[in-house]
Amino acid sequence: MTPSTAAEPAQPSDAVPDGPLAARDKESTRSRVIRLGGYTAWTVAALAMPLVLDRLVACPILRRRLGADPFGSFIWVRSLAYMFGNNVANGFSIPFLRDLVKQSEDQVRIRMRTAILLTAVLTCVVMWIVSVVACYFGDNFVWRNAESLFLPFAGFALARSLDQVITVRLRVQRRVKQIFVLRTVEGVILAGAAICFPTRDILLIALIYFASTLIPMLLSGFFNRDVLQGGRGWDRGEAQSLLKEAPAGILMVAIDNAQVYLPIILLGAMAGKSAVPALYAAGVGYAFLTPITHMGQAVLSLISGKKTFDLHGRRGRMYLATTLGLALAVGLTSYIVGRWLVEYLYPLDAPDTLKFYHWIAIANGCASVRALMRPIGLKFAPLKSVVRLSWITLAAQVVALAALIPLWQAAGAAIALAISAALGMLIWLAIFEQFRRGTAIAAEVATDVASDEA
Repeated sequence: MTPSTAAEPAQPSDAVPDGPLAARDKESTRSRVIRLGGYTAWTVAALAMPLVLDRLVACPILRRRLGADPFGSFIWVRSLAYMFGNNVANGFSIPFLRDLVKQSEDQVRIRMRTAILLTAVLTCVVMWIVSVVACYFGDNFVWRNAESLFLPFAGFALARSLDQVITVRLRVQRRVKQIFVLRTVEGVILAGAAICFPTRDILLIALIYFASTLIPMLLSGFFNRDVLQGGRGWDRGEAQSLLKEAPAGILMVAIDNAQVYLPIILLGAMAGKSAVPALYAAGVGYAFLTPITHMGQAVLSLISGKKTFDLHGRRGRMYLATTLGLALAVGLTSYIVGRWLVEYLYPLDAPDTLKFYHWIAIANGCASVRALMRPIGLKFAPLKSVVRLSWITLAAQVVALAALIPLWQAAGAAIALAISAALGMLIWLAIFEQFRRGTAIAAEVATDVASDEA
């Protein structure tokens, strides 16, 4: 990053010169677009696969088998594992994507091993705390099945976290087909087990979720065996660096997780687990948001090697227009197709869900803008700014949920989601515009760089 990026002239690549080299230049640009488009498509397909199969195949089957109250309690505990279980891994993964390309192979090796050890220890601590607190807010079903729920889901969170840290290197190296295999295995285990094993045993169901993350984690370790084998497994300096950078990554992905899981957690705690199925049924709309969220992560991977912001002028306008167009498409698709999916997959909950489902569609559209604008801020903005703005967004969502759930239960949670997603969208749009126009935030970048050098 350099403070002079705001004053850079229009990029030369915006125009292709006339003459005999023009066709070759155009072909080179076209080939690069095709290659990056293929990478993004594979990445989105890989990361969306398990969530789509879980939401659209496994959970509708479990809803019919378990009934409203047990299913609500099961989803509530599972949401705790999704929301808090991989926070540590998120904190380490985002700085990896930001800086891994700059490091030597030896640095990558020791940094990854240190991150794996830290992730294992801290994830176990986090899940123990979450389990203790959850028992306080749990209902009779949760208390009776505490061991059958919390132990497998603690293992689920641990395996998922380790897998996330290990696969960062695959993402930086753009080994997207291997990532696709990992995520397909995860999704097939969930959907296949739900179809093939007609059980109501909570322990068996929770163990299937554990297996769905354990097997991909072992495979990802095999794909990265050259980094994981031999040498030191711990470096104090790397550990301190990771812990210092972790809060930004935790908050960034916590906002995504909060979009999906925090309303369920607070709704179950404040209004009872029986209110969860109606809101969870609305979550089929997240199937349309998930590809955009992971597309944003693909954008971060693609710009991880850049040192300066280069979306000025026409490029910036095109990226902004593309982002807004995709957000509109996600919102409309979530509303039109999502309503039909709710009626088809969750017929028992559809009458209540469809009363407030339009708020979920609005939230998905706003969250799409945030997902595609956020990588720009994460890569080029100072981490202090990222952390501060992320705290504001997350706090706004918690306040809105706490205020509206007692009033309208599941409908209040949906309205709170729309409000917080709109706020997050405005924040990240403002950051992008400041970079694109070279205004206030560029000066903050210069100050941050100068302080780091000092």
